[in-house]
Amino acid sequence: MNHDVYYELGFFQTDVPNDVLKLLWSEVYLTEWINDSEEGIYKQIPSWYKKRSKYKLSKDGSNRAKYERIIGEEIFQKTPKSLIEIGNKLTDSSDFEFFKTYYQSHQLKYIDVWNGSEEIDYHFDTINGCDTLVLIYLTDSNEWIEEWGGSITMKKQVGNKCCYEKKILPNNGTMLVINNANPLVMHKVEQLHNLTINRYTFSFIYKWF
Repeated sequence: MNHDVYYELGFFQTDVPNDVLKLLWSEVYLTEWINDSEEGIYKQIPSWYKKRSKYKLSKDGSNRAKYERIIGEEIFQKTPKSLIEIGNKLTDSSDFEFFKTYYQSHQLKYIDVWNGSEEIDYHFDTINGCDTLVLIYLTDSNEWIEEWGGSITMKKQVGNKCCYEKKILPNNGTMLVINNANPLVMHKVEQLHNLTINRYTFSFIYKWF
């Protein structure tokens, strides 16, 4: 089922495996969270996440690939070993079994972690040159209220034709596995309006060989 949906629709939604969910919550509790005072995008970021290099994205987007890949590499170098281990462990779950039909191995290329969400219009992340984007949401509520904001909407568009558009609430343990190599599949994110609640996002980005 996941196999067909991943390649035809461009993503599938499921629950993160329980063992991985527990490990991710442990990361949340053990992480030193700081205000995103430098960029002001998120509610909080991990203390190790803070970037030292300064890059400005050109308005025409011509340097976006270089910008995103360099920043991604810098953050990955600072990522705790325990979180990298979780990202690799995730691919051993049954949700990723079908990839092994076509590929022999994977490489975890980038990891992002943040609390909160910014308002960002439809976009795709194929610019980073990777195959699969996994987004995992950990929140204070198993039943997210839409008025809180923080939703993600998936969309597939071919030319002017919209094939689907689906809004997904970040309920605790929700996992999206996105075909990052397909530029027809886009997503947008709604800003978090209720700042009294935590909305943690773990982003794992893979290449398959």
